Amino acid sequence: MTFRAGSLQWDEGGTLHRATEMKAHPTFGRKSSGQYYDDVALFKVSPPFTLDNKTVASVSLAEEDSHTPAGSKATVTGWGTTEYRGQTSKHLLKATMPIVSKKDCFSALQIPDNEICAGYPEGGIDACQGDSGGPLVIKGIQHGIVSWGKECGSPGRPGVYTEVAAYRSWIRKNSGV
Repeated sequence: MTFRAGSLQWDEGGTLHRATEMKAHPTFGRKSSGQYYDDVALFKVSPPFTLDNKTVASVSLAEEDSHTPAGSKATVTGWGTTEYRGQTSKHLLKATMPIVSKKDCFSALQIPDNEICAGYPEGGIDACQGDSGGPLVIKGIQHGIVSWGKECGSPGRPGVYTEVAAYRSWIRKNSGV
């Protein structure tokens, strides 16, 4: 697996970094109601990323005692498809949508406490296939990791994200960050 940094193009520009180590959450892949939970992993890359704060920069992670406020505008980025079962993009895309309350998200998709949802009730804007693992950011802080959804942007079915705050102590313990 490789990671590209410093480019808006999926297949050119910037720098490539090979994954040399991967550490998945110990209960990654646990399945309940047909959905996977604990969808978080850390990667070590070679060569390390060089942060220039122009094309490659870090993002802060939500702290474990923080809450992701419903209604906050969140931005997700990725090279995924723009429609269910569509073609992946060669250009980095972004979408901004509101965080859905835990109560409404549970009603729609029966998510556990360690996940959050984002999207509009009428649908139309969402992460999609190929965006998995990407960041969900609110005001410069990563609150989510693209995890799963039902038919990308369908009405009443927001996208589901691993909630960073729920895994913050595990991330710190295993990465030092």
